[in-house]
Amino acid sequence: MKGDDFVPLLGLIYGDKAVSGFLETCGITKVPKLKQGDPTAIVKNPKLGLEVIFTDEQEFDAKAKQYEEGSLVLSNITVYGDGSPLFRRFTGELPRGLQFDFDLKAVQAKLGGPGKKNKHFPIVHWDFKTHYVIVHFDKKYERILDVSLQLPVPS
Repeated sequence: MKGDDFVPLLGLIYGDKAVSGFLETCGITKVPKLKQGDPTAIVKNPKLGLEVIFTDEQEFDAKAKQYEEGSLVLSNITVYGDGSPLFRRFTGELPRGLQFDFDLKAVQAKLGGPGKKNKHFPIVHWDFKTHYVIVHFDKKYERILDVSLQLPVPS
């Protein structure tokens, strides 16, 4: 499984043929359902080290792609490395040539530029035209703990 293959899935809705095929390939059979008051639904395969988040279409800017009312939009895919008590290490290829043993400098070299650091956690994100790449590091920024691909944050 290749992480760059996840990017075109972002923004598609649950039920789309490509999304259904992706979930099936990843062994995710649970149907995403929103809990009352929560605009996101999470499905995952901890054995594969993969988590997928769908967001209620109402959360997206009116200027964005128009979705049918009630649609669940694939908004985030996270792959986990070592260190998660809930997920095994993802064994597929990470997006954009990243590797779990990369430190911050190696990630910056792959993604270009310094990225935007979180003030409170060892998380750095890079903004691309259609998506964000969010990298969560260990406390010393010496290795990657997980990588998320995410649609731009709804306004």
